[in-house]
Amino acid sequence: MHPILHTIWQSYHKHILSNFSPNQSIYIACSGGRDSMCLLYACHLLKLPIKVIHINHQLQAVNDDWQTKVEQFCQLHQIPCQTKRLIWQNPSHVNEQNARDARYQAFCQLTSPGAIIATGHHAYDQAETVLANFCQGTGITGLLGMSTFSTQHAFAKPLHLWRPLLSISRDTISEFVALHQIPYVDDPTNQYQPCHTEDFDNTNNQRAWLRHEVFPILNLRFHKVSQNIARTCQNLAKSEQILQEIYQQDLAFCQTTNSWTMQQQCLNIDNLQKLSQARIFQLLHYWVKAKKPFAPNQHIIEQIYQLILTKNSEQQTIIAWQGIQIRRYQQTLYRLDANYLAVLAQNLPLFWHNSNHATDPYQSRNINPGESFQRLGKSHHERFKKICQALKIPAWERGFASVLQKNGQDFALCFANQCVFLTNF
Repeated sequence: MHPILHTIWQSYHKHILSNFSPNQSIYIACSGGRDSMCLLYACHLLKLPIKVIHINHQLQAVNDDWQTKVEQFCQLHQIPCQTKRLIWQNPSHVNEQNARDARYQAFCQLTSPGAIIATGHHAYDQAETVLANFCQGTGITGLLGMSTFSTQHAFAKPLHLWRPLLSISRDTISEFVALHQIPYVDDPTNQYQPCHTEDFDNTNNQRAWLRHEVFPILNLRFHKVSQNIARTCQNLAKSEQILQEIYQQDLAFCQTTNSWTMQQQCLNIDNLQKLSQARIFQLLHYWVKAKKPFAPNQHIIEQIYQLILTKNSEQQTIIAWQGIQIRRYQQTLYRLDANYLAVLAQNLPLFWHNSNHATDPYQSRNINPGESFQRLGKSHHERFKKICQALKIPAWERGFASVLQKNGQDFALCFANQCVFLTNF
């Protein structure tokens, strides 16, 4: 069996058959280029349950020809094929990231939620990604490059991305294409034009420079450098798995039951401080990131670490990142999503949303500044602030508190997630 067929077959069993039905359709994202046509034909030879999606970006005069070639190839081999033409308001202003985002939005429109999209990324693509990340500064996650199988949440609905060729060199792909006489198109935008220094901040130019200037030199010095980098990524993936297991253990040790809504996650600071600094940083890295596509930078993590170390348990510092807030109250660290307050307001208990009709014996009122209350079982009055401190109600939730009355008599203090009875109860 050819190495490409063997690699795809092994990856299919590991990532697809072990998690999905054998009849689960695989959508080949086929541009008509050498790599995607190689993947398409190889999957066809293996008789995998494939369909083809071709996105016509309509940014070049040759795009319609590419669509025709893909459709003809699929018709010849009786492979189901869907195509979609993208429409742009200002085509001259579209960059590679715009095109990629539009392409994945189109994938979402053409498939059902949780569809599997297979792409032709290979070892050279992986090596470019890893080296670019390394040069810009990254952690283990960045050095892993692209995953063979991952789930993309950044668009309208989740998509599973399958990249079975990540360990395959471009030369091996070219040999397979020539062996089977697979037709393909060459993208003229891939032709390299040497960059001026001022253009190096352009991501596309960086990748082109790495591909045409750096890798030829590396290949002269180190044999099969792209495959070596791909192998390093596989080794790092095992280390990442170990780190994830440690993270889950530390999270279970530090996470508190204060997290009564998914928009609010809490860590116990006393337990956090029992971990080494390295493990605290790792826990914060994953905990803050959550489902965001990118992780917080080192500066954000260091700010949070200093917030943990502060002796002032009433600290009101807010650390903002990607729409979320990291705050501390007493010995609890809070991660609040951007829509936290809105969700909190929507989920207040029914007694908080009181109608205040004249005939209703139950009424609610706001709390007056400096007001004091006598809790049931207490022999004295306490200021509202002191009651909140005793109940561990953070400052940003106190504005949702109210006093519940029956027939004009105060009988309970109502917070977002609990009720405290007063002596009049």
